[in-house]
Amino acid sequence: MAVPELDDVPQLPDTAYHVWQAYIDLVGTTEINYSEIKAWSDMTGMEIKAWELSAIMRLEKLRKANV
Repeated sequence: MAVPELDDVPQLPDTAYHVWQAYIDLVGTTEINYSEIKAWSDMTGMEIKAWELSAIMRLEKLRKANV
């Protein structure tokens, strides 16, 4: 289903796509916190860099603010 409001949204850079995918994986679990991210990282074998961790936590803060 097309959403007209999203037609002009800029594309996510390839270098950040994996961070968005990690966030999507995590958001369906419980409240995203450092422990949850660590557990996800350990279980998936995906190493999280400091800037990626920061981005995920900022996304979670934005989500909470809009709930």
